[in-house]
Amino acid sequence: MDVGGTSLATFTQYICPVCKTRAEKDLREHLSLGLHFRLIFVTLFVAFLAYQLGGAELAWKTLFLYLPLWAVGEFLHGVHLRHRVRCEFCGFDPLLYARDWREARRLVQAKLQGKVDEVARGIDEQRRLYMERMKRAPVVTPRPDVATAPTAKAVKPSQADFAPKP
Repeated sequence: MDVGGTSLATFTQYICPVCKTRAEKDLREHLSLGLHFRLIFVTLFVAFLAYQLGGAELAWKTLFLYLPLWAVGEFLHGVHLRHRVRCEFCGFDPLLYARDWREARRLVQAKLQGKVDEVARGIDEQRRLYMERMKRAPVVTPRPDVATAPTAKAVKPSQADFAPKP
């Protein structure tokens, strides 16, 4: 099954070891076959333009454009993979963890502390807005000319109330 040019079989499901969030991401290490075909198409298009402008010799030289395009594509794919592999909630980076676990731990704690601070700021903002609304809200006081409803007095039940009825 193909969705958006990406096979569903290439998606990797995993659970973040820090926050236990489930994730499903495309974590292929190299460019897909479809991207290679696009690079070939771009190379052939540039070669066609070069043939129109400068002849066969220039077109032949532009065919080697595929190799630098492939290198740049792999580099950008690696950079993008580095950002995709991180947990979106807690910021855990397994590649950084493999290199320096102390730094990875510090970054996760900073990200989670930032989320806690963000929630606290949101609560403070909500409290401030509530207090402003309460200051503007009109105070409702009972009018003295309107009689209040009488209150019911408590009545002690008698034995007759609980007797079976014929």
